[in-house]
Amino acid sequence: MKYLRTVMGFGIMFFIFMVVATTSWALDDVRPRLAVVRFENRAQSAWQLPEVALAIQDLAIEELLATGAVRVFEREEIDALLDEHDLVLQGLIDPQTAIEFGKMIGVELLLVGRIESIDLREAGGGVSLPIRTPLGGVRVSQRTRQASVNLNLRLINATTGEILFSRTSGGESGKTATRITVGWFTERIQGGEHILEAAQNAMEPLVSEVITAAHAVPVTRVDTTRYIVRVDGREVLTDLGMQSGVRVGERIVIYREDEEIIHPISGEALGVETRDLALAYISEVQEKMSRAVIMEWFEETSILVGDRVRLEY
Repeated sequence: MKYLRTVMGFGIMFFIFMVVATTSWALDDVRPRLAVVRFENRAQSAWQLPEVALAIQDLAIEELLATGAVRVFEREEIDALLDEHDLVLQGLIDPQTAIEFGKMIGVELLLVGRIESIDLREAGGGVSLPIRTPLGGVRVSQRTRQASVNLNLRLINATTGEILFSRTSGGESGKTATRITVGWFTERIQGGEHILEAAQNAMEPLVSEVITAAHAVPVTRVDTTRYIVRVDGREVLTDLGMQSGVRVGERIVIYREDEEIIHPISGEALGVETRDLALAYISEVQEKMSRAVIMEWFEETSILVGDRVRLEY
């Protein structure tokens, strides 16, 4: 029984530690902010399709998100910011344009990808079986498809324009598909798509190096205990200024503090009940204030001067 109490005690202490650690991470997130820029496709003409580049770019975003080590701006968020400013990303990101682009979308890091080559090879054969059916003859065939993809990833410091990391890696994937053909009817027994799998194999060894390079960049700690100071339709002003560390592109939650919760027996103040009202993003940062545009409403209510804001992670 004593052993059981000891184990339970350690379990409760571990649970409390995890809650505190998780809460601290959420309230004070100092992970680097990173945007994955649209990949350039230099593959041969047969694979120079926008869908291929976008699919591999999304794959890079998923790999980075899975690490939990950086705060990743997804492609839709970047496009929304560009649309809000009536801008189009022209050409490729280089060290000279990285600083301006980083300021506009509010990140410390830009990940630039380039598809160097895509190769898909297919080989195999088949044999006709001595079987006759009402539909015709029977043939069994096997074809092996092998894909190889070469990718280059560059990590750029959006504050200084410095290239922190640049490396090319290759990945391969190959599978065999078996088909049984009866007359004109064909059934595939097994097989699959290989290009994305080869791209993932090429990307995996690069991700850890990207994360290591990303964490060498200093990140400003953001003070999020701030207020709404003016409301103008979908636009609001907050007292989050440059000194707070907030940047253009950050998303904030606008919330309201309601009544204080009092313990019915002891009379002790337990805390304040809050309600999330809306989600907004920072569109402009000045010395002592910032402008935000509301993206989504959580309640059918008006935003008021004095409502609170916090960063959304």
